Amino acid sequence: MDLVSLAQELRNYIGVVRKRRIGTLVKEIEKVDSPAVLASFGEDTGVIELGDRAILFSAEGIWDKIVKKNPYWAGYCSVIVNVNDTLAMGGKPLAIVDVIASSKEEVYLKMARGLKDASEKYGVPIVSGHFHPDTEYDMISAAIIGETDKDSVIYSHTAREGDYIIMAIDLRGKLHPDFEFNWDSITDKRKDEIKGLIRLMEKLGEARLVSAGKDISNPGIIGTLAMLCETSGVGAIVNINRVPRPFTIDIPHWLKVYPGYGFILTASEENISHCLKLFREEGINAEVVGRVEREMKVIISDGRKKEVVFDLEKDRITGTV
Repeated sequence: MDLVSLAQELRNYIGVVRKRRIGTLVKEIEKVDSPAVLASFGEDTGVIELGDRAILFSAEGIWDKIVKKNPYWAGYCSVIVNVNDTLAMGGKPLAIVDVIASSKEEVYLKMARGLKDASEKYGVPIVSGHFHPDTEYDMISAAIIGETDKDSVIYSHTAREGDYIIMAIDLRGKLHPDFEFNWDSITDKRKDEIKGLIRLMEKLGEARLVSAGKDISNPGIIGTLAMLCETSGVGAIVNINRVPRPFTIDIPHWLKVYPGYGFILTASEENISHCLKLFREEGINAEVVGRVEREMKVIISDGRKKEVVFDLEKDRITGTV
């Protein structure tokens, strides 16, 4: 495999490129100085202290290309991505609110059905929202609230040099017929299977088994790892041949996929076997794929050669830190 070409392909992937303006936007938003806010920008959710509990709060907007191509899947994804953000923080999702905009009944009803079906699948209710019925555009966004013990939160900014990198991905799925980089591992599952997957990340947080974590999102596997490294001020080296994947999909394609259930975690050596055991008991493919490094570079390896994908001293992923 040509690692130089692969590194360039991953660096210029649209899922990564779209993240680079986040920092510019965030700089225009003053951070409110509140002792109740334990974490904000750079994490998958905001973390708000409430006694000995933490409220997890986040929002996601669905890419207009998905809305235009398949409004139902856009509605479904608005739940998936929000739930995964909460799980990545070690939390339990509680409820969702949505914002839908469309003047086309066929479109907004499809988005609503997607929302409803995903809400029922996860057992996370949609409790309120807002509807613009007269716009010239079609749009769906949603926000989620979750909770966990404040000492059980899994953060993105706490990866440590020397930690091992675990990638855990549910391979029991298929590429969505309309979107080549969407791996659907949710729609065919039973509700009781989903419950186990939701509880899994909460268990990891409660047992303090991981030092940091993030759900694999639109930047793909390596792009998401780079976001975690950027937030933590570290680097990483990953053997791409160890990344869990369906062998019907080649590595360059798979490294850009958004899985329906996939997480990148960092952990100390003594906790590795316990982490892997918990994932595998739920049928999730989980492997140690690399190490966290001091030098702020995200490097891919095939076991023999290495290539830098991101030099975080110079390259911005989101720029929120």
